[in-house]
Amino acid sequence: MSSSKRQRGAKGIVGNAIALLSLAAISLFFLRITEGAWWFAAPQAERWWTAAAVIALYAAFCGWSLRPKRKPAPKRRVQPAAKPEPQLVAGLAGSCGE
Repeated sequence: MSSSKRQRGAKGIVGNAIALLSLAAISLFFLRITEGAWWFAAPQAERWWTAAAVIALYAAFCGWSLRPKRKPAPKRRVQPAAKPEPQLVAGLAGSCGE
């Protein structure tokens, strides 16, 4: 891996970390300015299972999409076949069926 690819990867990680930290700071700000319960009606019991299933599917999809990618196998250099050595064929002249 070249150093430029490492730098781009590191910049991406730093950029994603900054974005996540800023979203966390904004959510903490909004959490602080809301008073009391912000959920007006509790969901029904059967909908909790649906929500849990959706979150589980979302987490599974995130795990699947963030899995390490396979690197393609390195291409082998095909070496040309060596020319066969000429073979001396010795035969009897009478073996041709004459």
